[in-house]
Amino acid sequence: MFIGTDADFTIIDLEREWTIDQKAQVTMAKYNPLHDMKLKGKPVKTIVRGTLVYCDGEEGVLPEFNEWDTVFNTTDENWSEEYKVSHRINNPDKVKGEVNGIKGIMVQPGFGQWVKRQSIQKLDKTITYPDKK
Repeated sequence: MFIGTDADFTIIDLEREWTIDQKAQVTMAKYNPLHDMKLKGKPVKTIVRGTLVYCDGEEGVLPEFNEWDTVFNTTDENWSEEYKVSHRINNPDKVKGEVNGIKGIMVQPGFGQWVKRQSIQKLDKTITYPDKK
């Protein structure tokens, strides 16, 4: 990190032991092949652009959030073909209920700015290093 740049990082408790529980996850699949796997090390906080966005163990803002229409109703030109037939579009109330159950999210949905994903093939393939003086 450099002074004046974004502070994006995750704090991980390397000693914390936990077990993957598929019932505690919000996923359309409703199963996890890693269910009941015991792990050591867990993300406890995530900072994006200097703002705390996730804090493990905290209630967060989603259980009380009720403005899902402004979050889920993106403009049609941003919809992929997959999204048009997705679980989210076809079951909005169910998805809203599941998302309201997520704990630890510390910012309102819509935090940040939507940015269209860039294919890695379009990235500059030249690596440059700053001059060391």
